[in-house]
Order: sequence, then C-alpha cells, then structure tokens
Amino acid sequence: MKSIELERLGATSFGSFSDNQTGLMTAFAGSNEGRNLLRRETSEDDLGINSEYKLGLISGLPEYDPLPKLQLATILVIQAAEPFSSTVIYPFINQLISDIGITGGDEKRIGYYAGLVESLFYLTECMCILQWGRLSDKLGRRPIVLTGLFGLALSQICFGLSRNFSSIVISRALAGALNGNVGVLKCMIAEITSERNRPKAFGILLIVWAVGSTMGSLVGGTLARPAERWPGVFEGSFWVGYPYFLPCAVAAGFSAGCFVLAYLVLEESLQTKIKKIDNAEYDLLPLQSPSTPTSTRPSHTHVKLPAPSIRAILTPRVISAVLNYALLGLLDIAFLVLQPLFLASPPLSLPPPTIGTILGVVALANGLFQAMFFAPLRLRLGTRNIFVAGMASFIGIFGTFPWIHWIVERGEGEVTAGAWAVISLQAILYTTSCLAYGCAFLFVTSSAPSKHTMGATNGLSQMTISFMRAVGPAAATSLFALGLERGIMGGKLVYLVFGGVAVAAVGATALLPKEAKSLELGEDIGEEDDEP
Repeated sequence: MKSIELERLGATSFGSFSDNQTGLMTAFAGSNEGRNLLRRETSEDDLGINSEYKLGLISGLPEYDPLPKLQLATILVIQAAEPFSSTVIYPFINQLISDIGITGGDEKRIGYYAGLVESLFYLTECMCILQWGRLSDKLGRRPIVLTGLFGLALSQICFGLSRNFSSIVISRALAGALNGNVGVLKCMIAEITSERNRPKAFGILLIVWAVGSTMGSLVGGTLARPAERWPGVFEGSFWVGYPYFLPCAVAAGFSAGCFVLAYLVLEESLQTKIKKIDNAEYDLLPLQSPSTPTSTRPSHTHVKLPAPSIRAILTPRVISAVLNYALLGLLDIAFLVLQPLFLASPPLSLPPPTIGTILGVVALANGLFQAMFFAPLRLRLGTRNIFVAGMASFIGIFGTFPWIHWIVERGEGEVTAGAWAVISLQAILYTTSCLAYGCAFLFVTSSAPSKHTMGATNGLSQMTISFMRAVGPAAATSLFALGLERGIMGGKLVYLVFGGVAVAAVGATALLPKEAKSLELGEDIGEEDDEP
C-alpha cells in the first residue's frame, strides 16, 4: 500500500498511513479543528518552515485555499476609491495654493498651506475612524462601507467647487470624517479569507492601492486646468473659474460607481450579522410537521454583542503591531507629500503634468511588483524580515533627495540623465518599502484578541495611522519650507529629520513577533462551540 512519510519533516511520531487513513487525515486537516491541531502539534521550531507551507505538506492540500473571487474583487475595487480620492490633488495642490493667493506671492510659504490641506483628510479620519470600526462591529460592515463611499463622492465635488482656502479646508476635512472604509474593508478581507490565503489577498490589496494612487495622480496631473490645455473642448467661464473641478469630478464619479457596486454586489461578512439573517430566514420557513427534528434549525444562534471597549483590544500584540504600522504610515506619507513638492520646487521646477506622470508610473510599477512578489518573498524570507527591509529602505529614500538636488544644481537647473537615474533609484527603494504594508496588515489582523474585536482592532490601527498621516504632511512640508526660508542645513533639514525617524522605526521592528500567526477568525480564544 501507498503511504505518506512524515519523517522528512521531523515528525516521526506520525509514522505511516494506509490509503484510507491518508484520506481521512487529509479531510481532517482541511477542517478548522484539524488546522488548529496541526498548528499546536507541529511548531515552527520543529519544522523550520512557515506555517502555511508546513500545513500544506502535512495535509497534502494545496499551498493556498481558493480565494472568494467575486466578493474579494468587489472589496478591492471599492478599496481603490480612497487612494484615488486622496492622491488626485497631489499634482496640482501647490498650484492651487498659489492661485488662491493666500501666500501673498511668497512661493516659499506654499509648503505650509499645502501640508495643512493634505493633513486634514487624515486628521479628521483619525478622529472618526475608530468609531466607524466599532460601529461596524455592531451594525455590520456593509452599511459603513456605503456611508464612506457616499462621503468620498460628496467631498470631492465640494473640493472641486472650492474657490478660497476655507472651503478647501472644510471639504478636505469632510472627506476624512465620512470615510471609515479603510479599516472596515481590511476586516472584510480577513473575514472572507483563511490564514492560508490571507497573505495572497493582502498582496493583491497592495496593487489595488497602487492602481488607485496611479489613477489619482494621472487624473490630477492630466485634467487640471482643462480650459488651458484643451480650450476648444472646455470653453466657457465655468472651466476658467473652477480649473480643478474636472479631476475632482472624475474622482467623485469613481466613488459613486463604487457605491452602486457595493449596494448591488457586496455581501455582509460580519458573522454575527450573517447568523442573525440565517435564523430570521429559518423562522420564516413553513412548519413541516410536529415531528420535524429540532436539529434542522441552524446551529448558530445570534447573540447581540456590545461594541468592544478600547481596553479590550489594548494587548501587547496589538500595541506593537499598531506602533509599527503607524511609523510606516508616517514615513510613507512624508515621502508622498515631499516628492511632488520637491519636484515642483527649484531647482527642478517640473510642471504638474510631468509630476503626475512620474507619480503614476511609480505607483503602477510598485503595485505590479507587490502583486507578483510579496507572497513568495514573504514565504521564503518571513514576515518580520520583509517588514524590516521595507522600513530600512526609507533611510535610503530620504537620502536621495539631497543627491538629486545636488545633481540638478550642478547642471544649472537641467534635469540630466544622472538626476533621472537617482529618481529611478528612489522609486526602486520606495517599491521595496511598500512590501512592509502587506506585512503590517498581517501583523495587525493576527493581533486581534478575538473575531468580535476585528473591527475595533483595525479601527484602532487606522485611527493611529491616520493621525500619523495627518502629522506627516504638516511636519514634512513645514520642515521643507522652514529649511528653505532660514537656510537650515542648506534647506535639507527635513531629509535629516525623517532619515532619523526611519532609523528609529527599524529599531521598533524588534517588538514584532517573527511571524503573523493567529487563530482562524471563526474561533475565539477560550470560546466554546455554540452547538448543543
């Protein structure tokens, strides 16, 4: 008879099995109970390999479970709405600030106001997103997602119609306050996947974020001031008076389309809400006979749970995961706001269409790289090692800014081939840094104390990273402007400060576990099965 040998895995106690026994073992391994047992019985130290790969070898199952394609695709399309809306203003925000005249013609002060506008989205998101996450634990994920998409569409229209600084501030703040989707959508991905295919799903999420950022950058850079670029098509006083309405309207239209998609296709993923619906449908069934067995009733009973408290989720694992995610967000947003400001300022002084193209190409190439290489690199190198490499890349990223500046100054303002080469190197380093996002998602998701705190845990992480993304643009652009105004370190103060933050962030990775491992979301620690 055929047998499966486990001695090559160092699991000699399993011995060998017959065909029938092998089939039973494989079926058992595919169940939640089997997976949990295999996790307990075969540790990483015994096998020396990642748990997902290990489980596939023992059970004879494929390396990944099949992904729920329709629901995952729907969530990913919806997820693209936020990076689209948040990045569409980047190519033209400096020109917009200059146009409204709030700086009094002093170009060195543009950084202060541009940073404030870019920070407002994340500041108000920080203030509200934890409550959106807790509310999604109580009301369900779907209604929160629909509310967020409506808020994005409305705020983008308001931004495009803004003609003074106060209305710009209000519309940008509204966008962040009404948007609770980032954490909720990550919860939904975690809830519709298993530990075996979750890394692959989060790897795909990275390309979606990159595609959304690409669309936002290209739309913002290409469609701004259409009356000047295509006077024969966009003629009339409206397009002259509202030169940035068109890119904002396209972003609003995308959010509106995602709203329709979510309303028609997106299904609820919160288990307590699903169980409530299942029981309600059972109660509506006609009575068959007095002798109908009671066991036909759905075994899961809905228990109305209160929204989890903040204290319940502040475990050491959650704190370390959220801290590292927040530092990643701070460094990332600082680079994203400094890059267009740096490219638009002397000595480079590139126009918005060129800046938009650079940002779009970098974002698209980054997304493709993440989708193709994140999952295999994580399996080979480990979650924490990839995260450390990503954080360390920011040291080089901030170091390339002075290098580019020196090359262009030396060439008397001409962006030479050498400058483009260093810009390309910066893009490669940024692509490496973005590998850390997939790892951060996994660390945060796996740190949740139970399935009932998934929304609150992700809400806490998004609140923290939103705060960092609010502080980051204001701090980065203010340091940029301060360095230029006062000539501190030749205008390079901001790069030294954030290079130091990157070094500290690499040190903080020591707080993370080696791998992002958790129980399946269908079970809680210490929770009894609710079947009679």
